Amino acid sequence: MSEDREAFNQRIEHARIAHESHRASTSSAYSVLSQFANTAMRAPAVASAGGIAVLLGFYSANSSVLKGSAAVADFNAALFWFFVSILLCVAAPGLAWFSQGFFFTSSSAYELAWEHPFVRATAKTKRFKTMGRVLQVVSVLLIVIAIVALIAGAWKFMAVADFIART
Repeated sequence: MSEDREAFNQRIEHARIAHESHRASTSSAYSVLSQFANTAMRAPAVASAGGIAVLLGFYSANSSVLKGSAAVADFNAALFWFFVSILLCVAAPGLAWFSQGFFFTSSSAYELAWEHPFVRATAKTKRFKTMGRVLQVVSVLLIVIAIVALIAGAWKFMAVADFIART
């Protein structure tokens, strides 16, 4: 049983609508995801940079008390953890950029068809999506570790402040 001309034209129109919807959805999701990812990755870096500035200012104001004391180890540890946080925040956007590249490549690898379903996943689509997801998870883990490093730096800074308060 072959389809008549009207059914054929309707199917083609539905396919065009599905194809355009897929393209618009991919473009919109990519834009929103990129904006949120950049904001989420900047926050720990800014906080850690502020922590370093405060820590160095605190050391300058209290250097005579801190020099040669046990609190120097806590000061160095705080500085180390703040730097680790910043370094992880620098690495995470690079991995996120690669993950977005894989997602974009995946979305362009879909097969656009004139029979239902009009947009079909391919082996290439699935492979690139998987690689994008792996890098996305690693990037998120780096940011989580950066936040943990920020907390560790703040904890050590509080130990230095406690030492100063007790002397």
